[in-house]
Amino acid sequence: MSAQHAMPTQSGPDPAVHRLPKLLIKLRDRVGWSQADLAEAIGVDPSLISRIETGATRRPQRRTLMKIADAFREAGLPVDVRHLEAAVDAGLPAGAYELDERLLRIHDAVSTYPPEVQDVYYDTLYAAFRLLEVAHQTGRYGD
Repeated sequence: MSAQHAMPTQSGPDPAVHRLPKLLIKLRDRVGWSQADLAEAIGVDPSLISRIETGATRRPQRRTLMKIADAFREAGLPVDVRHLEAAVDAGLPAGAYELDERLLRIHDAVSTYPPEVQDVYYDTLYAAFRLLEVAHQTGRYGD
């Protein structure tokens, strides 16, 4: 893990060019890390890095992005969490902000909570989603 790698500009990666999956791969290549190396550096399962890089996880939690930015900074790359967030946002479909602005604001707020509170919040949200999905499939709303 060499600390002598430099990004192309002082301001960090260009999110307009790289969506998050491509950006992570490029950053890992610059420091010579595998997915497992990055996962170990930030304390997550390597499958999470794989899901982010394949696009299966489209909007990682902010705390994960913060850990990723910290790991690359420690490896000598000038990466800021804002660059990673911008890369996530660049990968959203056109119009996503208009459709999901409330959800994005909620996500941004929840990402500041302690991890254990975030987990409870997302578990509850997922349970509510599943209930709505079943109601939609069966046509039973509010019965």
